[in-house]
Amino acid sequence: MIDMPDDLDDAFALFEEKSAALDAAVAAVENDQKRGRSGVTAYARAAMLHWELQEFAQALQARIGDELARL
Repeated sequence: MIDMPDDLDDAFALFEEKSAALDAAVAAVENDQKRGRSGVTAYARAAMLHWELQEFAQALQARIGDELARL
């Protein structure tokens, strides 16, 4: 179950936070690899955040559709 804020502005802000976390995780993978490390741990975190962001985006899209249908 996705924890979606009631307010759409808050939901978009949370989406941006999740997106920034994914960006940071991808940067960590790249930094690990530049240092000659495998980056496996950072990659696993990035993969998890990517999945969470996809799930949240789908829920947000459905929520937007619901809001538009009410108009």
